Amino acid sequence: MKLDSIHKNVHKPETLYHKDIGFPSNITLPKTFNNVTRVRYSQHAKDEANNDRYGSITLPDIIDFRKGETIEIGVRGREVSKIVIRYPYDKEKDIVMVVNPSDGFVRTVWFNMKNDTHGTLDKSKYARP
Repeated sequence: MKLDSIHKNVHKPETLYHKDIGFPSNITLPKTFNNVTRVRYSQHAKDEANNDRYGSITLPDIIDFRKGETIEIGVRGREVSKIVIRYPYDKEKDIVMVVNPSDGFVRTVWFNMKNDTHGTLDKSKYARP
């Protein structure tokens, strides 16, 4: 990908979509996306993993997007720029990760209790497909 096309895409506004409202059908994943991805973590994600209110999070080196539930996506233009994915972690908790699908960079992480289904979703934050 040319540097100028990366630069143009970064400055486009990011539109958010949520699984409970629906994802658009006319979007694409970055060409560099892989279902199984070696991830790297921002310092913020590492700090959050060490200080989560439910305990310390052991961060995986590799994630398989097919084994998690996509909760939210960000889209710039027609390309997915962010994936919020939720994975089973242990009996009580799931791990939620905010990942750049183009390069496996994890922006942040947190635990959610398995019984936390976010029944108070603010639908005004999300676009409709």
